[in-house]
Amino acid sequence: IALAHNGNLVNTTELRDELSGIGVRFRSTTDSEVIATLVGHYTQIHNSIRAGIRETMQLIRGAYASVLLTEEAVYAFRDPYGIRPLVLGKLDGVGHVISSETCGLDIIAAEFVREIEPGEMVKISANGVEVERAVPAEKPSICMFEYIYFSRPDSIMNDCTLYEARRQMGARL
Repeated sequence: IALAHNGNLVNTTELRDELSGIGVRFRSTTDSEVIATLVGHYTQIHNSIRAGIRETMQLIRGAYASVLLTEEAVYAFRDPYGIRPLVLGKLDGVGHVISSETCGLDIIAAEFVREIEPGEMVKISANGVEVERAVPAEKPSICMFEYIYFSRPDSIMNDCTLYEARRQMGARL
């Protein structure tokens, strides 16, 4: 598998220690390696990548918007609070794509389909798009820095461009 991850976990040390205790060796200190290792570990136990992702999502705590690639499919999953953005798009003649924000879709002329909801897992394969609620959604808590610093002004969140959201915040100040 290959994994891309945007965010920060708050229980990385605990999870790393548990995995090290059963003989798993790590090559880095990244949250991403912990996520990929957990997915791989639970995929082997359940003989299902979806079950591996689902169980991993139940264990990891903090902010994450992740995309995972296997030989058969692309999976995208987002933390239950929706701290980091993650969107689904459609590219004519190619299929569906995932991006951390809508401006990534614009660059490749993909059509915005929707935000991936907090706690959701999306599978994109030759059979199309499958969506499931992997973990229960919690109270939405997007990181405020997405609105004022991290995300590009031409990205859209909650049906509003970040430029317009920033302009409105400035007007209120």
